[in-house]
Amino acid sequence: MKLKALLMPVFLVALFIGMPPSPVVADSAVGVHELRLGLLDHDVDGLWSRSRREEGSDINAEVILTPSLNLLGGTVRPNLGFSVNDRGLTSKVYAGALWHYTWYQRFFLELSLGLAVHNGVTDDASLPD
Repeated sequence: MKLKALLMPVFLVALFIGMPPSPVVADSAVGVHELRLGLLDHDVDGLWSRSRREEGSDINAEVILTPSLNLLGGTVRPNLGFSVNDRGLTSKVYAGALWHYTWYQRFFLELSLGLAVHNGVTDDASLPD
């Protein structure tokens, strides 16, 4: 499968980057701040649109890297991730920057901006708008 061939190098790079940095590494060195794993419901009906175009669940993995940059009271860090659909439908690999703002030490807000590559259908006249 083409998707497996695409994701294997990404997984290996993420695994290598995921190794904890040495304690003697400077604060500006690239390292792992956080690893995230998740299970997502793919294309939930009524949440973003009035139709459900694809089905299944997505397995998601993301690594939040260091160094960080303080910006507007929050922290910006680079991120890399992927989502794989369990039914062979739209999957993606993404990278970008994640801004994290902590609020009253109990709540947080995160915004991200980046680019993604996916294997989904982008133009199909048979699908509803």
